[in-house]
Amino acid sequence: MATVGVLGSLVCSQTGHGVVMTPEAIKESANVSFSLSFLLQLVAILMAGVWGYSQLDARISAIANASAQHTEGIERIEASMEKNQDAPISSDHIQNTKLNWLESVNVDVLKRLDRMEMRIYDMRDGNGN
Repeated sequence: MATVGVLGSLVCSQTGHGVVMTPEAIKESANVSFSLSFLLQLVAILMAGVWGYSQLDARISAIANASAQHTEGIERIEASMEKNQDAPISSDHIQNTKLNWLESVNVDVLKRLDRMEMRIYDMRDGNGN
């Protein structure tokens, strides 16, 4: 007993020794039928897949660009930190300038006090003699 069936372009024949598959040429009269709703669903799925891929690619590109910019910024900050490691801070410079001025004023005041003290002693010694 032999059974014959057609599966795509292969002809399946079942004999006593097993299933034998032999290729058959596709004829011009062969046709494929699709329902329109299935075709629209297939096109919609393909469009959604392409749109999703483009969105994913755009986000990955944005993250890669942001990462590169942040890396450059961090390297610039590190270089600036190394360069300014031992440099004086501007507020320290201003503070040191003020302290130096106050110290010089203090020295002048102390000198004037010493002169006034000497005059007082001289006047006291001069009046007491």
